[in-house]
Amino acid sequence: MTQPTLATSGTTKPGRARPILAVEGPIGAGKTTLARIIAAAWGADLAMEQFEENPFLPLFYTDPPRYAWQTQLHFLASRFDQLTDLPQTGGLLVCDYMFDKDRIFAELTLDGPALRRYRKLFAALRPAVPPVAGVVYLRAEVATLQARIAARARPYEQGMDAAYLAALCRAYEAFFAGYADAPVLRLDASALDYEHREADRAAVLRQVRAAFGLPAPGGPQAPG
Repeated sequence: MTQPTLATSGTTKPGRARPILAVEGPIGAGKTTLARIIAAAWGADLAMEQFEENPFLPLFYTDPPRYAWQTQLHFLASRFDQLTDLPQTGGLLVCDYMFDKDRIFAELTLDGPALRRYRKLFAALRPAVPPVAGVVYLRAEVATLQARIAARARPYEQGMDAAYLAALCRAYEAFFAGYADAPVLRLDASALDYEHREADRAAVLRQVRAAFGLPAPGGPQAPG
């Protein structure tokens, strides 16, 4: 199947993978908000991570060493199922995560035999996941992440350690420093408020359009 590109983001032709644009970044960076904005601007389908369906996540935040394996394995299976069950034909699809994020988190939370087993599972599953055609990577300062986590008021997130967020930011930076599977647009989420400021929202959409060769927002998608 032909590698997808966002510049040809209309209905897919036979043999061409559906174009997927992923929005990524650490916890609290604003991924879901931006994914919704992008999807609305281009009339794209939207796929959002089903993190609330993970029954181990609240337990992980109370006792990470005890619940890290269960939490990560549930996420791995859930993300794999969602992404492989998505329709493989159609126009642009915007996701508020990419499958590779699972390993970023696993490398932070697992170690020893659990991490070695996880790496084998991830390597076996990843080839079956539809590739992304582009990534918007949201970088943010820890203070920004903490403020946004507090504002969205998910109870199990409120005691999140600043050191964990800092480590997560470093892990994301390291991952995208070596990422070459698709074009990446890097944005400073700490300097943007695209949820509440129209000027920031318009500026981000212009950057997305320029980075990935998309048609004008609100107009017809480029032919597939």
